[in-house]
Amino acid sequence: MGSVYSIYSQMKFKDKNKAIKILQAKISRGEEEHTDYGLDTYRKSENLDINDIDDLIAVFIGIGRMFDIANDDNGWTTYSNGFDATYGWESVMMEMFEELAPVLEDGSDLFINCDDGADVLVIKDGKCIHEVASQEWLDHYMKTRMAPLEEK
Repeated sequence: MGSVYSIYSQMKFKDKNKAIKILQAKISRGEEEHTDYGLDTYRKSENLDINDIDDLIAVFIGIGRMFDIANDDNGWTTYSNGFDATYGWESVMMEMFEELAPVLEDGSDLFINCDDGADVLVIKDGKCIHEVASQEWLDHYMKTRMAPLEEK
């Protein structure tokens, strides 16, 4: 059994090299944390580069073909995806974001919507805060985050 996930995240890195090392370390602990990232098996054909921050983020939230990345002129990167995974994958994504907290700018966020509700993680004062996703919050979030991009 699994869950259907809808992921949306905006991240701005203070130090991408440190972020890369954090995520590489998390992946290297996969066996002891009982997490199969599939890099040597079912995801091998994706040719993910574990020295690239976007590919590393894809390891956690980029399962499947709907993974999308967009960068803006202010250094923010938006990641979005929809995929099926085990119920436990929600905690893997949340742990990834929590571990990145020291190298993310305030305002970076991770929105996870799945079968059992929504999780919202936001970086405030360098710490990862879990916010309650009320319907009002969700409506505002979707309105501000899903607005069409303006071409320059």
